[in-house]
Amino acid sequence: MLQKTHKKECLYCEKIFYAYDKRRRFCSNQCANRKNKMFGNKNPKVQSRRWRISNGYRVMWKGHSRIFEHRLVMEKCLGRKLKNNEVVHHINNNRSDNRLENLMLFPNNKAHLNFHKLKK
Repeated sequence: MLQKTHKKECLYCEKIFYAYDKRRRFCSNQCANRKNKMFGNKNPKVQSRRWRISNGYRVMWKGHSRIFEHRLVMEKCLGRKLKNNEVVHHINNNRSDNRLENLMLFPNNKAHLNFHKLKK
C-alpha cells in the first residue's frame, strides 16, 4: 500500500498537503483547475510582468487587465486615470522609451495629429 510521504505546499492555495508522488504540485484537482484562471498578483508568472508587443509599445499588467506602460507613467504623474480619448505621445518616437520627460499628453487624437502636421 502506498503512503503519502511527500510533504508539499499547494501552488494555488499554499496549504500544506501530503502526496504519494513528489511531482504533485496542487492539493486538489480544484486548485489545479483554478491555476489556469489566475489573474493579477496571484499568478506568479504575471507578477510584475511587462513585455514589448510587435509595434514597439511596452505593456504591463494592472489588476486584471493589460495597460500600455506609457499611459501608466502619465497617470502616475497626473495623479488620475487618463480619459479614453487622451493620447500620450513619445517625443523621440521611441515607443519603448517611457521616461516622463519623453512623454507628452494631448487631450484628443485631433490635437495629436495637428502636432504632427505642424512638426513637418
